[in-house]
Amino acid sequence: MSGKFFRLLSPLLAFLLLLSACGGSGETTNHSPSGNKAATAASASASESPSTGDSGFPKTVTHLKGETTIPAKPTKIVTTNFVAAEHLISLGIIPHGTASLEQLAIFKLYDEELNNNKIANLGTPLDYEAVVNAAPDLIISFDWDQADYGKLSAIAPTIVLDTTKTTNIFQETFVLLGEAINEHEALETFFSKYNATKEEAIAALKDNRLQGKTAIFMMASEKTNYLFTGLNTKVFYDELGFKAIPDLSAAQAIDLETLRKYDPEVIFIGEDYTNPTGAVEKLKDSAVWQTLTAVKNNHVYETDTSIFGPMARGQQYALEFMRDLQP
Repeated sequence: MSGKFFRLLSPLLAFLLLLSACGGSGETTNHSPSGNKAATAASASASESPSTGDSGFPKTVTHLKGETTIPAKPTKIVTTNFVAAEHLISLGIIPHGTASLEQLAIFKLYDEELNNNKIANLGTPLDYEAVVNAAPDLIISFDWDQADYGKLSAIAPTIVLDTTKTTNIFQETFVLLGEAINEHEALETFFSKYNATKEEAIAALKDNRLQGKTAIFMMASEKTNYLFTGLNTKVFYDELGFKAIPDLSAAQAIDLETLRKYDPEVIFIGEDYTNPTGAVEKLKDSAVWQTLTAVKNNHVYETDTSIFGPMARGQQYALEFMRDLQP
C-alpha cells in the first residue's frame, strides 16, 4: 500500500497493518519469561546495581535510544501509547498516565481498571506539557510513537522499546517491558495462564473440527476491510491449527470480490475500533457476503478486535474466545 494510505491511518493501525504483511509462517517458540529469547536479551541489556531492598533498583536499561538508569522502583509510570499502558495493566500495574487513553477505553477488557482508577490522559497526540504535569518517575515509549526522546528524557527517565525486530509483537515487547521494570513474577503468572489456555484452545478446536480449515481475520470499516495476517495472527495459524490462504499472506485489505474468490471456511471479523460505524452489519447485508462458505456454514465469528493486535490481555482473550467457539 502507498505511503499516503498509511498516513491516513492512526499510528497504531498503520503499524499493525505493516506488521501484518510480515512473518506469516515459521517456527513459534514458547514465549515465557524463562524461555523467551527477548526476555534473555532484555536481561542481558540491564545491569542491576546492588539492591537496597527496592526490588533490584537502581537499574540501567539499554534500549533503542541508549541507556537509562531507573533509580528506584517506579510508582508513577506514564506511557506514550495505549498499548504500553495495556501491558502495564496486564502486569497488574495501573499506569499513572498514558497518551490515547480513549483508544484503550474502546476495549471492554479494561473497563474495571479504567473505571476504578484515575489515569491521566496525556493527549492524542501526546501533550508534553501534560507529561510534565503528571510528574512521572518513569516514561515508557515504543519506536512507532515517534515521540521526542529528548523532551521526554528531560522530564523523567525514559526507555524506548524497539518493536522492529520482534517475531511476536505482543509477547516479546510485553516481556521486554516487564523485564525492564523487574516484574518477573507477574510475567510468569501471565504466561502460565496464557500457555494453559492455549493448550485448552488447541484441544477444543480439534474436537470441534475447526482445525485445518482456511481462516481469515478481518476488521470492517466504513471504506476498507482490513486483513490481519503475519505476526498479528501467527498463533492462530502456527499453533491453533487454522490454515492460512497463501495468496493473501501479504494482503492488508480485502474487498468482497477477493473474499468471494478465496472463500475461506472460517471468518473472524470485528468492527473498526478507531471509528465504529456499523460496517460489519453492512457487510452482512451484501449479496456477495451471503454466498460465502463460512456464512452458509455458520462459521463467521464476530469478535472484539483486541484479538488482532499486540495487547497482552487481548491475546489471552483471543485464546479464551477460540477455546469457547461453538462450531
